[in-house]
Amino acid sequence: MYEDNSINTEVEQRLREFIKNLLKISPVECRDELNITQELISELEKGNIIISAGNLFALPYSEIHYKVDNWPHLFIYKGYNYNTKMFKILDNTHMYTSDYKDLRYSDFFLSEATVKELYDTQGKAYDREFSFVTFHKNEDFESISDRAIVINILNRLCKKKTGVRYRQIDKLLSLNENLQNGKIDNRQLKILSKKILNINKYKVVLLKELAINMQENGYSEKNIDRIKELSEKLYQEWTDYVTVSVSKIKRKRFEGPQEVPESIEEMEKEITDIAGDYNTFLKEFGDSESECEKESGDIIKEKDNSVVFSFTDGKTYNFWIEDNAPKFNVIDKCDDEKIMLSTVLKINPESEESLYQGGIYLKSAQDKVYFMSIDNDSNCVMDTIGENNRKENFGEADKYNIKMELYKDLLTVTFSSDKKEKTIKTRIERLAPVEIGYMVKTWGNGRFLEVEFEKNANSIS
Repeated sequence: MYEDNSINTEVEQRLREFIKNLLKISPVECRDELNITQELISELEKGNIIISAGNLFALPYSEIHYKVDNWPHLFIYKGYNYNTKMFKILDNTHMYTSDYKDLRYSDFFLSEATVKELYDTQGKAYDREFSFVTFHKNEDFESISDRAIVINILNRLCKKKTGVRYRQIDKLLSLNENLQNGKIDNRQLKILSKKILNINKYKVVLLKELAINMQENGYSEKNIDRIKELSEKLYQEWTDYVTVSVSKIKRKRFEGPQEVPESIEEMEKEITDIAGDYNTFLKEFGDSESECEKESGDIIKEKDNSVVFSFTDGKTYNFWIEDNAPKFNVIDKCDDEKIMLSTVLKINPESEESLYQGGIYLKSAQDKVYFMSIDNDSNCVMDTIGENNRKENFGEADKYNIKMELYKDLLTVTFSSDKKEKTIKTRIERLAPVEIGYMVKTWGNGRFLEVEFEKNANSIS
């Protein structure tokens, strides 16, 4: 149905072959009005993956657009929790805030009410393109990683429908024709132009995801860095080009798209060359995606005096509503009135993971987990997982001492280094014998992270 314009005609063939061999799934699109929550649950029960367009005007955690303006966005739905009535999504909007700007994808959760509002407001402001696209399950589906699914979807979002080379130009021609024929007004022109700007954003993320896939498979670091650099430059130049063209359409001075700047063409060609080389690399050395898959048990290595968590497989291991974070149990099913545990935590300075927490966890019941940790911004955190967290700036250190003491239902944790000390206290629901140990959770870019916990047998009582 679509041909690729996300990079150019030559690389389109290479990337489509790569993605086809990697994913082995075929999307089917529906643009009819749907009972969105029922349809999502129905498809998810079959084990399928769905993307559905939503309007960020209705997304509470969108700092920029919530209740301010319309902006189209594609959400990837991958699961549903019948108890909490929450959809599990693979998205990047929650990663893009005033304090932290990242376009990477990771797991997050949406309520049924939010999903319905996203879908309904999207339909009022935009057309139903990509309103419900199902990626059907087959025998190979279970082995497909989240990152591979993202590459597939982003690749599709950047494709054109006609003989025009770039999808941005296809959309500009359509906008101009609809304005000239009175099918849209200037207000709608402004809203719909955001869909073209989104193509630029999706292209950036596609190239970054492709770069991560290259890194996972051991491809040239020099070419990976160049792909990342080109993606940012290409985004800016395409955005400038589209903005100028939309302005001309509004003033009815658009006589057709201008010739694509030479700088864009040069960057597209360079990306083509790198992608072509990567395609050759994959054919020669094989797709090592399955070899990179690791169970959480492979992440944790116990030594004589320490426990090391090493993340190298390109995945994230979050713990929010669902628990995917690896743990090392130290104290199991203990009902003592007073319990203590301390450790010295060291983070490998060469770590590249963007979002993480490492520290001591305490589970007092099946659904009550408390996490006393240091995060990627050197904050000390007391986190009641799935509910709230208390975070205070602590400052960078070569190593962090974490000491927790549970006396009856009072949990006290002290964070210290050679420069600083902070103590945080909270009351917990001590509903059962407790389990305590070391845990690391990640939800950022999926890159290398190593966290070491020093054992301290004398601290347990």
